[in-house]
Amino acid sequence: MRGLLSRLALLPLLGIGAIALLWAGEFGPQFWAYAPLDGIASRIVRSDDLATELLDDTVPLLDALEESKRCFPRAMHNAAIIRGRMVQIAVDNSDPEQVRRAAGAANAIIRKSLSCAPTDPFLWFALFWLEGMQHGFSDELVGYLSKSYELGPYEGWVGLRRNKYALIVYPLFPSALQESVVKEFAALVNSGFIRPSAANLIGAGWPIHDKLLAALANVSPKYKRQLGNDLRRAGVEVDIPGLIMPELRPWQVD
Repeated sequence: MRGLLSRLALLPLLGIGAIALLWAGEFGPQFWAYAPLDGIASRIVRSDDLATELLDDTVPLLDALEESKRCFPRAMHNAAIIRGRMVQIAVDNSDPEQVRRAAGAANAIIRKSLSCAPTDPFLWFALFWLEGMQHGFSDELVGYLSKSYELGPYEGWVGLRRNKYALIVYPLFPSALQESVVKEFAALVNSGFIRPSAANLIGAGWPIHDKLLAALANVSPKYKRQLGNDLRRAGVEVDIPGLIMPELRPWQVD
């Protein structure tokens, strides 16, 4: 009787093992085939200046992934990052035909990725960015960006890109989305992303810099000071809540 119970207890584990073997046989080879995309996408996220040839080498994998009938969420996420970088390169090259082809391919993989992983905040932001670049602002874009904030309100590397573009069209957003953008700015500063936050403040965020600065009230004093120093080096003097900056000496003023 005890032996029978022991064998019965093993049945769930045997079932899991069988499923794992089936998955490995059916999906494993394709899963590993897309593994190289992971390193390329990670380098793009880190803002590494990759050679165009290195990106071009991924095209056969990207094409195969787009034609696949199966979902590989991580690989598709990476593919969306790579396709997005290709769009940026095409824009930098001022080549309309290259932009058209790159944007079309990026749109296809982003939408396919979302069908497999609809809770990925980066993909919703990527769709907002790409559609806005191609067709201009629309109410539909508000939905895409709102979904991105809803699913990932404080995702560091996503926020670094999202905040910059959200500030550009900030006046066109409803109040709830505007609040999300401002909160994200404060969260980025409080996470130590000082240089990009300073660039966002004196760039796209300058028309609402008073709101952005007011949102820093509860940010760590260390990071507020770092932000104040970065802004001062850029020639910008602002009042940051709870921060008293030392007076500039005469020889420090241009």
